Amino acid sequence: MDDDVDVTLLSVLTRRKPLLERLATHPTRKCDLASELDVSRSTIDRGIRDLEQLDLIERDGREYRTTLAGELALTEYDRFSHRVSNVVDARAVLSSLPPETTIDPTFLEGADVVVSQRPDPQRPARELERLTQSTDYHRGFGSAFLAHLVAVYRDAIVDGLDCEFVVTSDVLDRLVSRHHEPVSEALSTGRIELREASESASLPYCLIVSRGETTAVATVLVYVDEGLKGIITNDDPAAVAWAESILEEIWAAATPISFDGE
Repeated sequence: MDDDVDVTLLSVLTRRKPLLERLATHPTRKCDLASELDVSRSTIDRGIRDLEQLDLIERDGREYRTTLAGELALTEYDRFSHRVSNVVDARAVLSSLPPETTIDPTFLEGADVVVSQRPDPQRPARELERLTQSTDYHRGFGSAFLAHLVAVYRDAIVDGLDCEFVVTSDVLDRLVSRHHEPVSEALSTGRIELREASESASLPYCLIVSRGETTAVATVLVYVDEGLKGIITNDDPAAVAWAESILEEIWAAATPISFDGE
């Protein structure tokens, strides 16, 4: 199928979706369609013509019904619309990422989006803090962080949270130079392992998988110059599996370190 046909199909599905959905329930005559959909007969005529030209419906005697292609097109259109809706819902956070950023659409399916904005700009950070308190294990990749979250993680680790984190060299330098005490306290528990990211680990966002006794949550954190822009969380197994696969690759390529860099 060429691009022109793709565009035409999408346009027809957008405009004629109510008619196609109605015919998907059972075959119907034109005159009945006009009254049931509360539109003019001329609108029905144009809709029937558009759908017939793309083989999405067919005539059966005096009635019209969907073809297999019509049924499948309707299903795929609904799926596509839902995914676009997911992106729109997350756009306040996603808009701060480079256009070449890769995030699996699966991760956005049913995700919760928390944005740093008035009147509660600290809400995303509090949500992450809640995850440190309600789960037992975190694995993550960090290319940026809020200073106060170092203390949050230190307290959680001291209280029993197990962590595996890969951080960029810039983040590692900041931890060493500015947060020596809380990081040392966390490391002394033996419940956190740090690794330095390889040069190929170039995610423009931070990624964490948090696991509890019966729950698992994947979290994308997006930072801007002013701080944490927002987070996107999802506890769907497919979303968690996607995040875990990314983190496993980053972890395997990273270099084990101690806090002093040895």
